[in-house]
Amino acid sequence: LTLAMALGVMGSAFSATLERSQRERALYDAGADLRFQYSGGDRSKGPGRLAAVAEDFQGVVAASDVFRSTAHATTTGFSTSGALLAVDANRIADVVWFRDDFGDGRSLSELAQALQPKTPVDSADAGIALPPNTTGLALWVRPGSGADPMNLWARLRDSSGQYVDTRVGRLDFSGWSRLTWDLSPQALGGRDFRAMPPNLELVPPYSLMSFHVTNQFSASEPGTFFVGRLDALTPGGGEAPVVDFQNIDGWSIIEDFGRPGLYALETSEAAAGPEVGTSARFSWSTGGVGLKGFRTGGPAAPLPALVSPSFLEVADARVGDQVILGLSTYTLLVEVAAVVEYFPTLDSVEGPFAVVNLESFFSAANRYSPRIPGGPTELWVSTNGLPVATDSLESAMRDAGARVRETHDAATLVAERVDQPLVSAGWGALLVLLFLAIALASASGVMLFSYLDTRDRQTEFALLRTMGSSSGQLRRVVWFNLFLMVVCGVGLGTWVGYLIGTGLLPLMEVAEDGARVTPSMVFTTDWQRLLISY
Repeated sequence: LTLAMALGVMGSAFSATLERSQRERALYDAGADLRFQYSGGDRSKGPGRLAAVAEDFQGVVAASDVFRSTAHATTTGFSTSGALLAVDANRIADVVWFRDDFGDGRSLSELAQALQPKTPVDSADAGIALPPNTTGLALWVRPGSGADPMNLWARLRDSSGQYVDTRVGRLDFSGWSRLTWDLSPQALGGRDFRAMPPNLELVPPYSLMSFHVTNQFSASEPGTFFVGRLDALTPGGGEAPVVDFQNIDGWSIIEDFGRPGLYALETSEAAAGPEVGTSARFSWSTGGVGLKGFRTGGPAAPLPALVSPSFLEVADARVGDQVILGLSTYTLLVEVAAVVEYFPTLDSVEGPFAVVNLESFFSAANRYSPRIPGGPTELWVSTNGLPVATDSLESAMRDAGARVRETHDAATLVAERVDQPLVSAGWGALLVLLFLAIALASASGVMLFSYLDTRDRQTEFALLRTMGSSSGQLRRVVWFNLFLMVVCGVGLGTWVGYLIGTGLLPLMEVAEDGARVTPSMVFTTDWQRLLISY
């Protein structure tokens, strides 16, 4: 009975566990009901634009923009490549498929709350507001030491959140000079520079975010320059003072977290002249990645991040520690807010991963990246099973400037994975046959045991009868003996079957390609089949 019931428990759980694993693997790969991977999105509009387009469609319950990139956790002496996922912390809980055991018992809403920045993004990067009618800027500049002439740039942000670089001028002169430039956006291009696409529409008023330099030949030589009064140019030849750089309160260097101490910003009178007295001196040393310059605002707070256990192992960190996250051309400082074993679409087997808030990430990327970063790369959509015109949604995304490269439909992926009879049907049939064979053997054994046990106890029954027991009481004695044996056998078999099933579960977590399945399997019981076994 114990063996038969153990097989019954295993048989009722085996197929259910495999089917659930296949379904959840498809949902994990998709991430949401619909996931679109695209390129060419208008980075100037920032995150949230395509999500708003998708939510106008019938059947779409919620949508969220997502950015995906490779990154590496930087430690002393080496770095390990991994994945970075930036999600909208305000929307992701309504869109993504998630299991509570992914976050060690914490719900996705709680994890999304942990990604929220401690300081609002707008207050962290407010910049210096320019007059609404500003048409250009004028800055007193004096080049200092340096092997090669440098190009000086100003990074601005308009009222819609678009970031643009404007070229101040080339620092190939000596002494103080007043450089004037308009607000035409241009893109960094290595040795040269080129105008931004003509369809880029800026919305005044603007905010000044930072000044930075680039080398004419992309070299990394040390250098320095001084800046004095900055004025805003207005129509009709008017000017309005913006900042005089008599002190550097409210200004900070653009940090390179991987190599701190390479840049310095300080007030100086060493370059004083008839045009400018006290000025701000910016200097840099060789090496470093990211922007070479200084920005408005104080020291930036680290980005809260959800990280995988392998990320903590590589970075030798724990929850609450700050870790340097390196991207291709700049570094970020993240703070480990929580540990998640899995996060949809991310495979911890392939490498460590980190998940950050989308808005905070783009705010930091615009602060540190030499090139203004592109926008989100994916759109995740929740439909709650409602039909959605996928082709029409893709067409709307193309009209918005995005080129859809791949579309992942969770329902289609689930159907393709679950509809594989060779995955579980053969094992299920084998377990059913074994259960029936042992059940018949145990049934015949129970009947034979009961018959022989009753015959061997005839003398005992006769004595009980002589002492006054009725025939009904004797029947209850016989049935109680059989009932006790069945209950103990079935109960013990249930426990043994559960132990065997959970013990075999790690051996079953192997995908078709030989790697471990992602996410991990969950022991699942088909209660209807188990009831039949009982």
